[in-house]
Amino acid sequence: MNKNNKQGIIVDGSIRSAGVTFYTKQGQTIVRSATSRQPKRRTRNQFVQRQRLAHSMSIWFYIRDISSRMLSGRKNTYNCFMSMAAKLPPVYLTSYENACGMALLMPGIPVSCGTLTDIVYSLGSTGPSPALLTGLAPDDLHSRETLLLVTLRQLAEADMLMLGAEARNVDAADFTVVDGRLALVGDEFGDDHCGWALVRRRGALCSTQTVVTASTAYRAYQTDEALLRAAESYGGLTAP
Repeated sequence: MNKNNKQGIIVDGSIRSAGVTFYTKQGQTIVRSATSRQPKRRTRNQFVQRQRLAHSMSIWFYIRDISSRMLSGRKNTYNCFMSMAAKLPPVYLTSYENACGMALLMPGIPVSCGTLTDIVYSLGSTGPSPALLTGLAPDDLHSRETLLLVTLRQLAEADMLMLGAEARNVDAADFTVVDGRLALVGDEFGDDHCGWALVRRRGALCSTQTVVTASTAYRAYQTDEALLRAAESYGGLTAP
């Protein structure tokens, strides 16, 4: 209920539910509708950007417990992650898949951001064994630093793809020297349902690292057919 008096307007109840906003201009209280009359737009470009944002939010949900402590010097770790994840290619998920938190493993997922020297690594092999090959020489391991191996795993639950995330410390004893460089060797690095990032840490500081993976499941959600399928679940695309 609205009451007028000489002091202006008193609004009983929620302004949002009333559908109005008010502000003061030149000593007078102005009331206007808070309901937008603009048509809901969903152009192709807008939809692509919204899909990228939604997928990044889902990824963050699964890795935040690990990554939030490795976005050093950032007051808002979520915003830092989302800024880095904006470089990921878009994938197209239906409204139901997004609502369920579906997240796809792909190369380049950021897990840390800091000022320490980045570690270069790639998937490969040494002899018959799969390996995570790094650019680190044995002398590059410092006693004041620790290395954290982050593992992301693509999980399937009731026809929905989710992410699992875990991390463990590795030290000199875990590495094999291959052509003068350090490598983590083991069958796990041949699993194309997994991805890895190796992070350098020193106290609250860390290096900036992203995931490497041989997984290709995400590619099925990057096609024009996937885009149209996803857009249809939201009501279709609108003209530019």
